[in-house]
Amino acid sequence: MTDMRRGFHGLSAQVQTVLERQPLSGHVFGFRGRRGDIV
Repeated sequence: MTDMRRGFHGLSAQVQTVLERQPLSGHVFGFRGRRGDIV
């Protein structure tokens, strides 16, 4: 679950810090809103 207000740059920074991955590495990262109605 993540704050979807972060936008692309905030979500890519989260991938780098939390998952220790590069956002443009070819992996697919999925993010889900708090209510589960936004992916």
